[in-house]
Amino acid sequence: MSQLVQDSVRTGQILAGNSPFNAAKYQIMIMFMITAGTGFAILLSSWFAARRLFDERQRLRLERLRPPD
Repeated sequence: MSQLVQDSVRTGQILAGNSPFNAAKYQIMIMFMITAGTGFAILLSSWFAARRLFDERQRLRLERLRPPD
């Protein structure tokens, strides 16, 4: 998320009458949610890739990279 969007959210909350401290809390919460979502997506995609590329004896099976015929 760009810094411009985050500043717009903070500015909008301040203009709506919220305190700057409250606006900053929301901005930090949004950044943590984005970071957690990105981390979860990385872990999940790594797990799926490892399940597909390694067999039950932990050997790398590069032939599994090709799509099935």
